[in-house]
Amino acid sequence: MSDYVSVEWVLPRDILGQIFESLHPKSIAACTCVAKEWMDVVLNEPTLEKMMKLERAWRFSEIPPTHYDKENFFTYDWAKRGEKIALGGLEGILMLTLETGEVLWRLGQEAGGINAVCFFNDMLVSGNQDDHICGWEPTTGEELFCMPVLSMPRFGGGVKKIVDLGDYFAIGGWRGELETYKKAELTQFGVLEGHNEQIHSLVSANEGKMLVSGSEDRTIRVWDVLRSTCVNIITTRSDCLDVSSNVIVSGCNDGWIRIWGLNTGERLCAWRKKRRICRVGFDGSRLVTKIGDKWIKVWNVSEKKCIRTFKMIEKEDEYTTGVWINEQSLGTISNKGQIALWDFSSVLESRTWSEDLE
Repeated sequence: MSDYVSVEWVLPRDILGQIFESLHPKSIAACTCVAKEWMDVVLNEPTLEKMMKLERAWRFSEIPPTHYDKENFFTYDWAKRGEKIALGGLEGILMLTLETGEVLWRLGQEAGGINAVCFFNDMLVSGNQDDHICGWEPTTGEELFCMPVLSMPRFGGGVKKIVDLGDYFAIGGWRGELETYKKAELTQFGVLEGHNEQIHSLVSANEGKMLVSGSEDRTIRVWDVLRSTCVNIITTRSDCLDVSSNVIVSGCNDGWIRIWGLNTGERLCAWRKKRRICRVGFDGSRLVTKIGDKWIKVWNVSEKKCIRTFKMIEKEDEYTTGVWINEQSLGTISNKGQIALWDFSSVLESRTWSEDLE
């Protein structure tokens, strides 16, 4: 049967039901608008319900997300630990709980403009626009420490990224500066030289023993933290990346998604979308990508299939600053402080379509 069907006469219900059951979901989508007009005459309720379910499965998962809209909080970076999530931005820091969206505490001008936030074991650490890093008690917002970064005069614009490395942490700058610090003493441990343009991503790997950095100088670098040396250089354009299970995933504004071996730097696979890749998140088996202005896709990397598609409606001048994925949920955060959560348990597990990777 062809993909598209034109019906100009009324068929018996049982025959019509068999036709719709045999259609590809694309055909179902094309026929739905026709069926609605004469469904009272020729379609029984179960057939119509199945037809509509197939159409939604093909188009996207129409599951309304839980929204926490902090509209007046312009967000540069975010950090998640358990049910707590911290937003850092132009107006300071906002700490809230994902379960209810309740704001636990908020710091404004006293915190300064915040470019980066990161959870350590017992505190939240922020990278400020005034060339300082500060630690905050995650429940109360009490300041625990505040210190200038030694090389900050050459950073220009403050700390861009912070990442937890177990006994150490790393900070990245706007001009490619990258340094590691000892947590206990809050003293500089190493200077990682190599990048010469803004660092857009810092990700811990191998339980903090390795660090992966992505820069606008068109390189991804893998570092040995204890030796303060670069062990791998991947030459590629990237705008976002994530790491899990010895695999690096990079996304780019030109639409390319690439997967690399952490230890080898070898490209394992790559595929391209028509729209820019704004953000990526990877949990070791599933990859979530924010594509263009509207779409979020979840991929099963081992099977090379798209298994979920979610539609987002962004406001004017709004864009996604972060995504994450775990067993139960998918989450996104926008630059305007909007947090959206999708519950995977309410999604149909079976799908009659897939989008193969190129």
